[in-house]
Amino acid sequence: MPRKRGTEPSQAEIIRLALEGIDAQIAALQEKRARLAKKLPASSSSAAVTAPSAKAARGRRGRRRKRRFSAETRQKLSEAAKARWAARKAMEAKTMEARARKVRARAKARAQASQST
Repeated sequence: MPRKRGTEPSQAEIIRLALEGIDAQIAALQEKRARLAKKLPASSSSAAVTAPSAKAARGRRGRRRKRRFSAETRQKLSEAAKARWAARKAMEAKTMEARARKVRARAKARAQASQST
């Protein structure tokens, strides 16, 4: 489609052209696949070489199965998480104590400085 000089294509036109290009690439790849599949002997075909499913052809992945942990594994995970949080809280308590000591020392030094002047 010819355009006037200096005009920018609209976003919709850009997307339409991109989709046309992708469709052309898909068609070319499907033709190549068909030619290669014809060259393959029927006895040596495997599941990996068979035609893609409808979902795969659309480019969508199926839903992943939900992972299910046993009660024992959930308990171990829970204990490990609690141990991590306990260690973190202990570390924070130490840093808070150290900070408080520093603040008290500064306040004490200020108080002594103000009394001696």
